[in-house]
Amino acid sequence: MTKKELKNKVSIDLNKNYNSRIDSTDLDLLCLADALEFFDFQPKYNPPPDIADYIFPNLGFATFTDNHGRERKGNSIRIENVNAWGEDQIEDLKAAISLTNQNSKKYAFFLSKSPTSDFEFDEERTYSAIFCFYVLKKLDLKELNAY
Repeated sequence: MTKKELKNKVSIDLNKNYNSRIDSTDLDLLCLADALEFFDFQPKYNPPPDIADYIFPNLGFATFTDNHGRERKGNSIRIENVNAWGEDQIEDLKAAISLTNQNSKKYAFFLSKSPTSDFEFDEERTYSAIFCFYVLKKLDLKELNAY
């Protein structure tokens, strides 16, 4: 594929309603969980099946605008020990994403343009603070950066 063809393909892919979600059992998700815990965040976890080798964070689905103004379908994770995101916590979250990207094998992780939502409650229950992110395959990024 030529440089022009690759850029056109990537441009078309990035300008559509782009699904950039990660599967809830992808091993790269464990890199994210470890990085979050390293920075003292407590992600909400799925209850493990009886014979689970790994316990994965509980993923939500999110649709949001990325940093380039494109609509993306991504994921969200609830952080049980955060009620409101302060500047220091957001910096730690960015550092956790950076650490994840150093250790992940298949995906690069990116925060959404407005990545956080504070603690919420309604009349029946409460919801921990969340952050939203999307992923891109590292191979696709390497190809694009090679040109």
